Amino acid sequence: MSFDVTDNLAELRGTFEEADRALVKGCREAVLDAAKVGEIEAKAGHRYTDRTGALSASVRGHITNYPARGAEGVVEATAPHAVFVHGGTKAHIIEPRKAKALRFEQDGAIRFAQRVQHPGTTADPFIDQTEPAVDAELERGGERACDRAAQILGG
Repeated sequence: MSFDVTDNLAELRGTFEEADRALVKGCREAVLDAAKVGEIEAKAGHRYTDRTGALSASVRGHITNYPARGAEGVVEATAPHAVFVHGGTKAHIIEPRKAKALRFEQDGAIRFAQRVQHPGTTADPFIDQTEPAVDAELERGGERACDRAAQILGG
């Protein structure tokens, strides 16, 4: 990297401010790109069966906050049952809340029961599994931002 020596402090200050703005903008773009990569990875890499489409539709990668010098993003699933799919469940008893019996299908037949012993579900950490791809995209975006700032500074 090289710099021109100048006695014009206003010009020098302006160049550094331009590089700073480019770096902040580039970092914000990197966070958004990484969050979107996480969204795509979560939707493509899950093992669950999404009967209604609600869980997959609730998966989003987006910016949550713009602090003064950057951005914060998240990859999340907001469907009410996402936490149970992501983390799994222990074996538990299910009883009706408002009706007298539970109605469900088993082996193609409609069945009724006053309570059932659910065996639990295996976790499908589809959000956590996006971390390597998100980290790689964030690193690539950070490098692009630094390259842009370095170009402005004459490097």
